[in-house]
Amino acid sequence: MILGFIYRAATNKSTVPYILSYISDPIIYTSMNPENILKEGNGIIFLETTDRMEPPSLVLCAIESAARVYPDRPVVFFMKGLTDINSEDDEKRAKERFPSLSSFENVYIFPLRMEKLFNN
Repeated sequence: MILGFIYRAATNKSTVPYILSYISDPIIYTSMNPENILKEGNGIIFLETTDRMEPPSLVLCAIESAARVYPDRPVVFFMKGLTDINSEDDEKRAKERFPSLSSFENVYIFPLRMEKLFNN
């Protein structure tokens, strides 16, 4: 398992949208896509690169800690084993799988699209 932690403090031009275009498919609805959530450039990103849908408690603890320490910043968790999220209800159901994260307004969970990341 690889857990990636990317933190970007600069709020000017961000490379996050460029990276995210390779990680996750574009999502049709407007507010619940990685590009919109991370557009300020100050987000915290975690990656789960295995198909496992039950991350170790250490991973969940790291995400929870980031959400607590930086309540004004989005914390995004990309999971390879996660199915598509096409609405806020889908995102809410994904968060409910992880009770320790479901109470945080600044935690978002999206599918990790490895095939897009390594395409070409």
